[in-house]
Amino acid sequence: MIKIAVLALAGFSLNTISAYADTVSSPRTMTEKTSDICFLSPQDIYTHTKVGQAATLRLKQLTEEAQTEIDTERKPIDEERQKLQQTLSRLSAQEREDREKLLFAKVEKIRTKANHRAQEIEATRIQILRKIASEAEAVITASYQQSKCNLLLDHTAVIRGSTNKDITASVIQGLDAKIQSIAFNREVLTPQSKL
Repeated sequence: MIKIAVLALAGFSLNTISAYADTVSSPRTMTEKTSDICFLSPQDIYTHTKVGQAATLRLKQLTEEAQTEIDTERKPIDEERQKLQQTLSRLSAQEREDREKLLFAKVEKIRTKANHRAQEIEATRIQILRKIASEAEAVITASYQQSKCNLLLDHTAVIRGSTNKDITASVIQGLDAKIQSIAFNREVLTPQSKL
């Protein structure tokens, strides 16, 4: 039986892929070779699989929709700011201060909403990466077992040495055969929600 531990997602890569420990086989002797160390590039899984590419396109679309929403709401505020700039000389100090406070409150409301949308996009990205990782887990396990590995490391963890037992290509091929697209919408966070 293989024990899989996928520790964390960050960006479009898994930070760490823990050792896949072969819990069924007998303990290894010191004379056995350690060439059964395999490598995987989580970044490549997300960027080169069809489901990863589909998720990237959808996230881009959701980001553009959120940006359009903010831009649409910001436009009248920008116009109001321009009008205020043109009339500053004709306003009393109190009128200017009152209008600037009102304008500032509107700008802050839009800024808060933009930050909230950014958090929602990030929450969506994290959720989708988790779903893809979940779908990939069985494929990784199968590739790992087929390659007769005793240890699986993140390809980026290797500073120097041979990574000739890289199972990334077989995982990409297997995941493409399993799932090619993924449907999702932007996560909706309440104002009190945090990532």
